[in-house]
Parts: sequence; structure tokens; C-alpha cells
Amino acid sequence: MFAVGKAAMAHKPAHIFAARALEDIAPFPADFATNQAYWP
Repeated sequence: MFAVGKAAMAHKPAHIFAARALEDIAPFPADFATNQAYWP
């Protein structure tokens, strides 16, 4: 279980930076939640 938590914590910063990059896009893409190209 510790390994799962450790892997999740390692992956978290990539998602935070991807979300910030999405917020900076104008106009905001309508398919951000379903298009895998936006997420690490």
C-alpha cells in the first residue's frame, strides 16, 4: 500500500502543472476532460 501512495505522490505534480497549463489556455478547450492529449 505504501508503494501505491508513493507512486501517486510522484505523479501528482505532473497533473498540477498540466491543470495550470490548461487554465492558461484561452479559450478554454471544451474537451479537456476527455482528450488525453492534455494530461500526462
